[in-house]
Amino acid sequence: MSRSVQERASRFNDRVVVVGTGRLGRTILRSLPRAISGVVTTQVEGSLAVKGFSSPIRYSRIQDVPLEAFDIVWIAVPDDKIQGLAEQAAQDREDWSGKLVVHSSGATSITALNPVASLGAEPAVAHPNLILAGDAPFPQNSVWGITSSSETYTRIKHLFREFEPVLIRIDDKKRSLYHAGATMAANYPMTLFSLGVELYKRAGVPDDLAIRVVQEFMAKSVETVAERGIREGLTGPVQRGDQKTLNEHLEAFKTEFPEEHKFFVELIEATRRAMKEGRGRAGEERTRGQGDKGTRGQGDKETRR
Repeated sequence: MSRSVQERASRFNDRVVVVGTGRLGRTILRSLPRAISGVVTTQVEGSLAVKGFSSPIRYSRIQDVPLEAFDIVWIAVPDDKIQGLAEQAAQDREDWSGKLVVHSSGATSITALNPVASLGAEPAVAHPNLILAGDAPFPQNSVWGITSSSETYTRIKHLFREFEPVLIRIDDKKRSLYHAGATMAANYPMTLFSLGVELYKRAGVPDDLAIRVVQEFMAKSVETVAERGIREGLTGPVQRGDQKTLNEHLEAFKTEFPEEHKFFVELIEATRRAMKEGRGRAGEERTRGQGDKGTRGQGDKETRR
């Protein structure tokens, strides 16, 4: 870091106004208790959600927050509300110079913050690769996708210093790919889990044992593919080339889950492609495409992708 950027970082103030009191908003409040100077909520349940937190000033609209009362606005609202809220924030305010405005949507472009950026604010996207419940702070060493200018990135690191995250620079043009990866990892395993449990149950396995077996299988599968990659880690009929068993599975799906039959066919083919191309293992050479080369970061080290 250059001396000028270091000097600038030392001058950063961290008075944060959180907009939204859902799971993300409550997690922010728990993670930065000394920095919170206000919270914006317009819903009854939102007011109840922040009850018990150490006394941030509460506002019903972002326009009601005095500019001199904060340094950072952290927008923690649903994705489709972010740009509209940025437009509201820009109303009747001509100068946002020096204010950092952050949203945490993995899918939403940094351009959603243009209404305040055009008035001098420093925009940023800071997306946690986490499943949040709102009942605990951000965990130490969590991985975040950051989109911002280089100077604003330094300010983000300063704000996040207490929970020492791994920060990854995300090109806004690749945001859809990035967020698809997050969705694939965080959401769709639940679909596979529910199908696996249901198959066991329909075969006569008690509910509690079905859940236990599927949980243990999936946990071990993730551990194995992360350590060894799919070529070395995969077991079962796809890996063995056992088409007879796969055909029997497909017939069972036709009978029990006709609406999911096509999905199962595609899942088999996707697994074959992944095995052929050697996906999943860190550093493993790909047989298709070049990919983006980058370095890994730990703590507050910058990682570019």
